[in-house]
Amino acid sequence: MSMTEGDVPVTPSRGRYLCGILYEALGSSEPVQTGALATRLAVSHASVTEAVAEFDDRGLVAYEPYRGAELTARGEAAARRLFWLRCAVKRFFELMLGMPLETDRAYQIGFSLPTTIQTISEYVDQPRDERCEATSQEKYDLAVPTGPPNLNSISFAAPSLFWRLDSVDGLDIPNSVLVGNTLR
Repeated sequence: MSMTEGDVPVTPSRGRYLCGILYEALGSSEPVQTGALATRLAVSHASVTEAVAEFDDRGLVAYEPYRGAELTARGEAAARRLFWLRCAVKRFFELMLGMPLETDRAYQIGFSLPTTIQTISEYVDQPRDERCEATSQEKYDLAVPTGPPNLNSISFAAPSLFWRLDSVDGLDIPNSVLVGNTLR
């Protein structure tokens, strides 16, 4: 199922919870316990219970108190889309800019610029199915983002693939401009 920018039906912070449910689900065939999710995301149990109940109301998970939560097809598609965007951003920074990028930063950039990430994915050989196809926790780098980074300055002009990066949460990139696949 292909998703577009408007198809991710959650905020960035709620997306973390959705991604956490997918990640936990990949490690077990049982419903995801809210306590396990709270531990994974380093948030309160009440916060997880509130998010999961909201997802249940919106048809993103099937949730039964004391049993756990399971992603619906729509919820799984949204979580996999968020993981795919994050992975595409990480690959772009690593392959094109030669810079590692922390999971939280990649997640926020991917969430903020989904259409742009689809465009740049062509330049880093990111699979174009636009969703993470992970089947286990061990096989793929599915670290769950833990919080939003501070994006100080990122600009993009499509379709020429022009990026200007001044800083991304403490990463100073002085006078860095990417045109096509050339860093200037």
